[in-house]
Amino acid sequence: HQGCAVKGIANGVITCPCHGSQFSATDGSVKKGPATSALAAATITVEGDSIKLA
Repeated sequence: HQGCAVKGIANGVITCPCHGSQFSATDGSVKKGPATSALAAATITVEGDSIKLA
């Protein structure tokens, strides 16, 4: 998100550690600003114990 890696999902919310914006873990929509647009969609795959971002 805006040059900052988002991580840490809690209670269905992804939080940007740089700016404090919060996004829905379901669809990436903004739950709390300052962000004004949703997170971009990405494709992931699960292989065994690994989750890979494609």
